[in-house]
Amino acid sequence: MVEIITILGIATITVSLIGVCFAFFKYVKFNKEEDVLAKRLSWVFLSDTLIYLITVLFGLFTFLELEGDLLLYPIRILFIILNIWASIRLLSRVPKKEKS
Repeated sequence: MVEIITILGIATITVSLIGVCFAFFKYVKFNKEEDVLAKRLSWVFLSDTLIYLITVLFGLFTFLELEGDLLLYPIRILFIILNIWASIRLLSRVPKKEKS
């Protein structure tokens, strides 16, 4: 019988790999644009890609029953900070609606 931790590891890897692919292709698409807003959006997708990638590593470590928390958690925290920074930069360029 397959242990639940193995199933969770495989599910985490699968879902996160789909996220990596989606976010990376969006990063490439927006990074080719010359518009400042598109460039900033590409940073959001790049940080999303890195968060999904670190989650793949968490799933892989779980699946292989390896200990990597002391390495992976600090990296994930940095990627989340990058994601927050990229989101704030993106939103700073969005025009504000005028009150009527």
